[in-house]
Amino acid sequence: MAEGAYAKFDGTQALGGVAKSWKRGMLLTNDRNTVVVQDELTFKEKENAYWSAHYSSDFVKNVEISEDGRTAYMYSASAITPVCGRFQSQQ
Repeated sequence: MAEGAYAKFDGTQALGGVAKSWKRGMLLTNDRNTVVVQDELTFKEKENAYWSAHYSSDFVKNVEISEDGRTAYMYSASAITPVCGRFQSQQ
């Protein structure tokens, strides 16, 4: 297990029966300079899932999405924060 403070959440009921399961984990690591958010979704039927993040442009200077669309990195002036999922720009 990674070192740091973490929390787990079961949000299955919040999705109104669309998903079999939705679990979210958050980890504060790297001396609380890095936040990792991980969602695990299992749908009852094939679905499109949308994940968004709201952030201040004063803090986040750049966002990069990996070629496979499974990881996004948000860069600030002092830290790198990995976020896992499958990402696509909606610009």
